[in-house]
Amino acid sequence: MIPKVFELTKTNKHIIEVVLEDEQARLTHVVLEPKQGFDAHKSDANLYLTVLKGKITVKVEDNEPVKYEAGKVLNVPKGILMKLDNLEAELLEIIVFKSPIK
Repeated sequence: MIPKVFELTKTNKHIIEVVLEDEQARLTHVVLEPKQGFDAHKSDANLYLTVLKGKITVKVEDNEPVKYEAGKVLNVPKGILMKLDNLEAELLEIIVFKSPIK
């Protein structure tokens, strides 16, 4: 069997791209430019966020926001209220692994 290969778009611009998806999981590549982010929302699955480049600011529930740098992998359990932001002057690049898929 030959492994299936997926490719991430190399960019310095905002992008949200689903790299792979099946009935079990979804892997999304996200690039946020400075001062971009996501509105607060509850996760509808277990999420694993891998910071590839830059720093991500994560606010979970009523806790104070925390910054995580490249090389960190975060787990956000299903049903948790979260807000993700790039508050830095440089690009933020992350991979979001979501499982299970509804």
